[in-house]
Amino acid sequence: REHTGLPPKSVARIVRFEGALARLNASTAERLTDIAFTSGYYDQAHFNREFRSLAGISPGQYLRDRAIDPLAHIPEI
Repeated sequence: REHTGLPPKSVARIVRFEGALARLNASTAERLTDIAFTSGYYDQAHFNREFRSLAGISPGQYLRDRAIDPLAHIPEI
């Protein structure tokens, strides 16, 4: 908490999400279920809830948006 300003569980949640996001970006062939498990989520429903909570969209929508515009996930400055 002293270094991040966040409680340890929140930091772990963000790190797990970043790992899943990296896997999503690295592979087009890996199934979402496999990404969920290898990223440390209990099941795909847990992955979907956490992804939606942190990204505002589902993992499937993220992949569809990225397929249309590879930079869609980067906010404009």
